[in-house]
Amino acid sequence: NPNPRPKPKPGTSANVVDTVAKDEAPSAVPGGEPPCPYPWEEGRPYTEGETVGFRGRMYACLGYPYTGWCGLDAAYSPGVGSQWTSAWEVVGDCTGGGTRQPTGKPTRRPTRRPVEPSPAGQGDAAAGALVNDKNTIRRVYDILDSKRDEIDGKLFLYQGSEPSTVYRYEGFIAGLKVMVEHQMAGLSYYLGDDSENGHLYGLVNIAAFIGQSMKETIQY
Repeated sequence: NPNPRPKPKPGTSANVVDTVAKDEAPSAVPGGEPPCPYPWEEGRPYTEGETVGFRGRMYACLGYPYTGWCGLDAAYSPGVGSQWTSAWEVVGDCTGGGTRQPTGKPTRRPTRRPVEPSPAGQGDAAAGALVNDKNTIRRVYDILDSKRDEIDGKLFLYQGSEPSTVYRYEGFIAGLKVMVEHQMAGLSYYLGDDSENGHLYGLVNIAAFIGQSMKETIQY
């Protein structure tokens, strides 16, 4: 599966961000906004276009390859999490305390503009941001490909002892390429510059990312 959906920790109770009582009836307001859907819940497997409501705003879960993050953890809580724009988009205003069942794709959902990466020497580089070197990107990919069996058999382990059946190298490298080559929420994954040891920065970034992922999801 090129895009395995993250699995919440077993036994983790849903973390409902909006604390408004579920039986509170939404009230109409001038302008005719629809009643808000249910609030976001941590660990819930959301689908593309599914909506949630929070503080008078309606949010829709983004499509592939971002869908798997929509219910992952509090960092992706719409409107408040540090990474919420990587998984959700605002699609309109709503009213009430979030008591209406989600209804799928909203009719007012705007078209999401693709984010084009800036060419080397322009855009982000002009602002002082780090820019990936194409040759370094290929070098990092080659190193990872050469370690594919070790990553699947010794790194992506369930409970630290047996290879995961959900998290595999194929899905990992596909997600990494999306982040490096196409960006997410206007940001790209840094794999290094054109210096002799530039690729080491990328490998360290990947090691840190995998370490965090092991702690939060892969081992489960």
